[in-house]
Amino acid sequence: MEREDIVDLVKGILTDGGVPRRIKEELEQSLLTLNASVDANARVSSILSILDEASNNPNLSLGARTHIWNIVSTLEGEMIHHK
Repeated sequence: MEREDIVDLVKGILTDGGVPRRIKEELEQSLLTLNASVDANARVSSILSILDEASNNPNLSLGARTHIWNIVSTLEGEMIHHK
């Protein structure tokens, strides 16, 4: 999965009106992490941590939570694939 694909997935959640502002801030942080000058595995691990925290927020809608879980699953698959 390319960086642009991940950005598109996260931006899809950011446009969801049912996502609380705090979670959007966390997701925006994950986008900044994508551009960090560290190796790919470190970036993905950091993003996974941010997304995991966001998905546990009780104010998150079920649809947005499912979307985040799908991104997490995709990223974890990418990490396994590149090992």
